[in-house]
Amino acid sequence: MDRDIVKDLDDLRRVLPEPFGPPSSLDDFFNQISAQKLIGGGDGTINRIVKFLHEKPEPVLANVAILLLSRFAPEKFYQDLMTIMKTANKATIEAVEAGFWMIGLPKERVAKDLVDIAKASGNYHLLLLLQRPVAKVIRMELIDFIRDHRLPVSLYSLWCYEYAMDADSIPFISVVAGWVDIPELSATAGLYLLKFGSKNGLIGIRAGLIDSNEHIRSVTYYGITKYLSKVIIEQSGYDPKKNGNIQKNEVDVIINGLM
Repeated sequence: MDRDIVKDLDDLRRVLPEPFGPPSSLDDFFNQISAQKLIGGGDGTINRIVKFLHEKPEPVLANVAILLLSRFAPEKFYQDLMTIMKTANKATIEAVEAGFWMIGLPKERVAKDLVDIAKASGNYHLLLLLQRPVAKVIRMELIDFIRDHRLPVSLYSLWCYEYAMDADSIPFISVVAGWVDIPELSATAGLYLLKFGSKNGLIGIRAGLIDSNEHIRSVTYYGITKYLSKVIIEQSGYDPKKNGNIQKNEVDVIINGLM
């Protein structure tokens, strides 16, 4: 591995801006001496970074590397990068999200490429990059993935579909809310329906609240609290840390409060 580039990327890792920090923070990042030196290296830097990414570095360094690549003409690295992404793990994909969408290509093209690569490679973690408004352009593909009715592809696709939803989505999402054999899907669908003022997904929300998995119970519960009055929340006495099967009465109070 190229020790010099590892050192430079590690130095830059220390000045990475916060994900939701001001745009000026990103300017500060790119103005660092190490960043300017690498950007000034032109094609040589591109080749070094692509080779570095092929060696599957730790996610935080991959993030820095792709941020830097975004400063170059995409035709010089994009195809190589997409080849690398075919085998990227979940942690790396989640880490590089910010830099990935800074690449200077139409977002619609990138979205379609990601879907095609996910299908061809079976690396459905790539769908995690599509949790943004551009998901509208691959809406039908997401529906097909959701209809697979399996994890993680259907859940990832449902998370993306949130950004492509409109009122016409209610019948389809109502079907998903009935898939109580996979509460991750049914509860998520039920929460989406509440956003559109639909109560069609209460069966899915119930499944999430009584599930044996604390994470699912917590995500479901905290997702619905904004739709409940403080009185209902207090009356229910529901605690997502407790097993759902022993809180059926508490869940009944919540579901009745959502009706």
